[in-house]
Amino acid sequence: MTIENYDELSRQLLAFVGDKKNITYFAHCFTRLRFNVKDKGLVKEEDIKKLDKVVGIHWVGEQLQIIIGQEVEDIYRSICKVGDIQPTEQIDEIIDEPIKKKWSFKGLFNDMIAAITACITPILVVFVIGGLFKLAVVLLGSATFGILPDDSDLIVLLTIV
Repeated sequence: MTIENYDELSRQLLAFVGDKKNITYFAHCFTRLRFNVKDKGLVKEEDIKKLDKVVGIHWVGEQLQIIIGQEVEDIYRSICKVGDIQPTEQIDEIIDEPIKKKWSFKGLFNDMIAAITACITPILVVFVIGGLFKLAVVLLGSATFGILPDDSDLIVLLTIV
């Protein structure tokens, strides 16, 4: 499709986003139109979702992301033309690339503490549950209330657990 075929869709999108006066920043990535808006209340989300080329919408803070797909660049150019908006470069959004950190003793210490914490945290659940069983043995046994004798099956079971 050419840009001219998207003019009506562009007018509708601009109207549903609250017109040009509600847009503070407008860009696109590989599959989404990204509108930073002044007032979220002016955005007509349900109407946007009903449009033909719109796959879905997503909010990230004050930014409305309209998921279009592969035709996003043509629709973006059409919106810029219809709305008299200065086009910007496509956002390069590489999600899978790892973030490189600078090496430091503080960072190494923090990473070691995080690793130790990650190893110990699952074990804490076992300790807490075991402590509750021990509490039940102490409260029910002869040491405190004497509800059950020390050789009862329940006390023996709770002690084993």
